[in-house]
Amino acid sequence: MKKLAIKTVGIIAFTLLIMRPDTFILGIFIDAIGIELFFLLLSVQFTVVTSVARQLIQDSARRADEKLSQLSIYYYRPTMQNILSHPGMLMHAIPGFGLAISALCFVRGCKR
Repeated sequence: MKKLAIKTVGIIAFTLLIMRPDTFILGIFIDAIGIELFFLLLSVQFTVVTSVARQLIQDSARRADEKLSQLSIYYYRPTMQNILSHPGMLMHAIPGFGLAISALCFVRGCKR
């Protein structure tokens, strides 16, 4: 299976090199370091980008939670167990979510 995947990637890379001359440098780079090392570099880059994005989303959510709890005394953040047992609680937990879902249902209903 691995040999088939490597052959397939090789054929795709060759086709890209023929069709687009601006990817010639990438082809030389892959040829110099090898396809396995290139995939390893891509996987490391993907892991770093996803971890940074996850951290950014968590920080933004934490800041939004702090701001919303300061703005309204009725702000309530349910636990995951509460959401799983009562999914409709999300309509009340996230400000503006009820309006967004209502608008989405209205738009989807009008297209039918």
